[in-house]
Amino acid sequence: PPAEPCRRTATWRMFGRWAGMCAVLMTIGGCSWFKPEPASLILITIDTLRADHLGLYGYPRDTSPHLDAMARAGTWFERCYAQSVTTRASHASLLTGCFPRTTGVLSNLEQFPDRPSLMTALSERGYVTAGFVSSVVLNQKFGVQRQLDHFDDASTTTELNRPNMAERPARDTLQAALRYLEQRDRTR
Repeated sequence: PPAEPCRRTATWRMFGRWAGMCAVLMTIGGCSWFKPEPASLILITIDTLRADHLGLYGYPRDTSPHLDAMARAGTWFERCYAQSVTTRASHASLLTGCFPRTTGVLSNLEQFPDRPSLMTALSERGYVTAGFVSSVVLNQKFGVQRQLDHFDDASTTTELNRPNMAERPARDTLQAALRYLEQRDRTR
């Protein structure tokens, strides 16, 4: 026998009203006067860190409780590969999306390339960009600060095994970033 046509019930009428309201809200959401606030983005890079010694990758000892908590609340990548064994070349590739031969940064001696990067893309979309570094390898001599609105590489100590290499402990770098976030212009 042929299927019986749908009957208009109170449930279907309620569904129709709900769908209509969603359509109105989606239309309002598309209007130019309604702009959702852009998401915040934090990129953390850690030089010479073994992923297999982090809790978020299954390490049984509690070596990284804060990173593990950030990973649970945000986005993290199960597989990530560096384009180079050197810090500057890896960061240049990570931030530009290009291979080291394309960026021209092949070691820890070359400067960050003058080419489009994650920072320039974010700036073009209204983001304020800031960098806070602990390693002397990524200091102002690298040149990445040219593409950032704010850059902080203040070294507070030297490496234990290489006393001629300046560095800043992670907690000091974090404090500098938190101070900046508290004092920054929130209209941008």
